[in-house]
Amino acid sequence: MSDNKHYYYIKLKADYFDSDEMIVLESMPDGHKYSNILLKFMLRSLKNEGKLMFNNKIPFNPIMLSQVTRHSVGEIEKAVQIFESLNLIEILDNGAIYINDIQNFIGKSSTEADRKRNYRNRINEDKKLSGHLSTKCPDKNPPELEIELKLEKELKLENKEDKFKSLIEFKTFCIEKYRNKVITNCCPTLLLGNSIKINEKGYLESYFDGKKIDVNPEKAQKLWKILFENQEVIGIIKDDSIQKFVGKFIKTQIENKLTNKLEKFIYKIYDYDEEENKYRLHFKDVITKQIGKSNKLYKLEDIEKLSFINEEDIQNERN
Repeated sequence: MSDNKHYYYIKLKADYFDSDEMIVLESMPDGHKYSNILLKFMLRSLKNEGKLMFNNKIPFNPIMLSQVTRHSVGEIEKAVQIFESLNLIEILDNGAIYINDIQNFIGKSSTEADRKRNYRNRINEDKKLSGHLSTKCPDKNPPELEIELKLEKELKLENKEDKFKSLIEFKTFCIEKYRNKVITNCCPTLLLGNSIKINEKGYLESYFDGKKIDVNPEKAQKLWKILFENQEVIGIIKDDSIQKFVGKFIKTQIENKLTNKLEKFIYKIYDYDEEENKYRLHFKDVITKQIGKSNKLYKLEDIEKLSFINEEDIQNERN
């Protein structure tokens, strides 16, 4: 009997858990639970190509997600908040949850037999190739890498205002100038507030939200490449005091122009723009999920005076 079903699966790269987002996620308290929840979200969304919905009309709510993932409602609500802040998911106005970058992981086969057949064919091809492979131990570096390293050594900095053309020269310069110092905390391709430091031995260290993130040799190599590609931020340390307010909730009262009565609203500080040494806050309505920017610019001391509310008290405020 033929099998005409479609089988969906996720394809994770070997360094999936070494991404900045996954390192930050798993370094949090209960981080491995959140990592498990994220994978279950991804698997649940495969048939809809990354959209997590109960059906075409009904979105998942925390209770439903708790049941299908076998995690508590509290863990689901916290996980969703973290995923959104790390830009791992996007929640639409209708409640649909989209898994960002899911297209990089989706695989599909017309039948399970096709998938197994392709896998066996791959094994057979590898067996054939292995008969033609040399048993000679390879050089320490392949020839193309040796040429690249040689070219890097020959590159010279044209003048002091130009960017370094050589990664080796750039790395040497940074270690000599910023040893035992934070080199930047505002690199565009890293998480906002991710501080990169060079320690006494000249090795990179990474810190986020006051916590040290492990940096293995492979991770360090990637970080050096990122810094090399964003040389303009080297030595720039931005005040990240504003960052502690992102994700917090505030309550306010706004007069209804039709009824002239004050109505309660609860907003989440979703993001911000820096303008004229002040901050324009992005507020997200916890009920409608709509996002709007503040009309006024806030100083840090102005933000501290806002009426903050704990997340667990939000339900009481609604009642």
